Amino acid sequence: MAGSGAVGKTSLLMVLKNGKSLQELGNNTLEYHRTPFLEIDAFKVLNEGGNLEHSYLIYDISGQLNLPVHALKELKQLTLGGVDIIFLIFANNNLQSLLDLKEWLKIIESSSDINEKDLSKPPYYVLIKNKIDLESNIDEALVKMVLENEPRIIKYFEVSCKTGEGIPELMTWLKENKVFWK
Repeated sequence: MAGSGAVGKTSLLMVLKNGKSLQELGNNTLEYHRTPFLEIDAFKVLNEGGNLEHSYLIYDISGQLNLPVHALKELKQLTLGGVDIIFLIFANNNLQSLLDLKEWLKIIESSSDINEKDLSKPPYYVLIKNKIDLESNIDEALVKMVLENEPRIIKYFEVSCKTGEGIPELMTWLKENKVFWK
């Protein structure tokens, strides 16, 4: 998960892991949590019978790119080696978080073995607009421009970790896209 600080990367992980919105999880989860460096967690995808179908290992990377030591730069083999999907997350109420994705992409691509010409191989990007429960200050034309100019983006979701809106669609997509499972 990559994106600016306070866009909801850790919240998205919590929602995916628990299968409940932040409101359903309780008020104490609505407080801001700053990821200091790197947090690694997992969530499970269960089939209709409740049996484990697959699990995802998630790297939640600090959103502050100006730190003297950053996980994406210092631990690139751990954070980018063998990664299939990179969630690029921005906040509906924070235009700068969308603009910052350009910097995130530069860092990701300079810190990994991404073959810019071979788009058939991972990592693939999933663009996620979080906090859609809040008033937007982002022109949709800018989002469309990002989607058109980054060929590695294979999917786009609009979600609210707080209310759960859009999360079922993201979960269904993750469950159905077995192409990413090793």
